[in-house]
Amino acid sequence: MNVLTAPGKRLFLTGDEAVARAALEIGVHVVTGYPGNPSTKTITALLPISREYRMTVEWSVNEKVALEVATGAAWAGKRSLVTMKMSGINAMADSLLSIAHSGVTGALVIYAVDDVGTYYGMVEQDSRHYALLASLPMLMPASPEEAYTMTRLAFTVSEQTGAPIFLLSTTAVANAITAMKVGKIERDPQERPASFQRNLAKFTKAVPQWCRDQHAEAITRLEQAGELFRKAEGVNLLPAATHHEQPTEAKRLGIVVAGVSYTYLQELRQNSPGLLANIPILKLGVIHPLPKQELHDFLAQLDTVLMLEELEPILETQILALVAEADLHVQVLGKRNGLLPRVGDYSIELIEMAIRSAEARFIAPDYIVPTLASNKGRQNRHNEWSTACVPYNVHWSSALGVRTA
Repeated sequence: MNVLTAPGKRLFLTGDEAVARAALEIGVHVVTGYPGNPSTKTITALLPISREYRMTVEWSVNEKVALEVATGAAWAGKRSLVTMKMSGINAMADSLLSIAHSGVTGALVIYAVDDVGTYYGMVEQDSRHYALLASLPMLMPASPEEAYTMTRLAFTVSEQTGAPIFLLSTTAVANAITAMKVGKIERDPQERPASFQRNLAKFTKAVPQWCRDQHAEAITRLEQAGELFRKAEGVNLLPAATHHEQPTEAKRLGIVVAGVSYTYLQELRQNSPGLLANIPILKLGVIHPLPKQELHDFLAQLDTVLMLEELEPILETQILALVAEADLHVQVLGKRNGLLPRVGDYSIELIEMAIRSAEARFIAPDYIVPTLASNKGRQNRHNEWSTACVPYNVHWSSALGVRTA
């Protein structure tokens, strides 16, 4: 029995398989990709059931071809999904920018996985840069459950706005296994016919004015997607549990977090509830465009904010810009001040040390934050996986800090 179609309202799925299940439920028509862990399991889960559910699922000769095949379907009004690891985005970049400016008439979701920690080799790449470069909306799940819900949301928003949507995961989320609640597989028996409208001004780059118009339309689609994301429940989270009354004159530390680090914070809250009792946390599921008003309102309550994001300080840099533009008196701690590393994946231990270092500044204003960002010689360790997210086919010894079969 296929893992995606097992009976029951709750299934054990990896992050990759959660994306596949959501796409199956939402009625995806075309799924393409190029094999490469940690994203491979999305297509391998869908291939055996493609005929049963009248889907076209195929491996392409490379990621550029995979994107163009999926886009052709989306230009004809179909729902399509393309999958790859981070290096594949580089291979398809030329087509990506052109397609991003043209938009789609159906729905196109681009599921990519960054191998943070380079467990499968290649480069340690932060693919969030591509969302900014191409003016594309981007979602980033913190768990397999979020990979499932965000995939459904991505298809809906893409169809409503005409914008291709990036869904960017990481190895920790893609390979984790979670028991999650799923919906019904309700494929439309009356499949929508493919229909392509010839529109040179939209789909070609033959005239300079057309190119400028397409760029403007891409920005408009980005803004529309951002508004729809803002209204969606559970994408950006400010947990009620972090709201504790404090004197207005009291100094306050807050945390802005994106990706799997939010799952680590949840486990840290369970293990050391006192550590986070009075620290408000804003979890960002929307990476691009950033919810600036929500960020502004959150930062305005704080004296210091700790930014938790793996790899490059992309959100941290944008938050610093927002702090400067709004004249907020907030100190931003993260990678740019040397507290946290730009290399390798985070762990519960690393995050706990960062929080305690940030808190120490309130006790001693002249306290010098120690550098936790040793970018050389860091050992890959996943012994801090959330109890809700069990590693897929991998076990880690917390005592030895090494992987065992």
